[in-house]
Amino acid sequence: MRCRCTEAAEFYGPEAEAYAAEHLVLAEDQLACPDTGARWQSREGADGLVLTQIDGARISRSQPTGG
Repeated sequence: MRCRCTEAAEFYGPEAEAYAAEHLVLAEDQLACPDTGARWQSREGADGLVLTQIDGARISRSQPTGG
């Protein structure tokens, strides 16, 4: 599954389950993106799993890098 950490801050239900299983990895007891390093929190919501990005990778990814 392609990385969507710069496009979304939350995923719900089956989409969250698929994203966690197919893209995120477990790092230091948290889910993390292997591409951007974004960290994600998981919790059970009324309609299933909810993934919430917890470290602002969308912002840091869009900032220019120094040269």
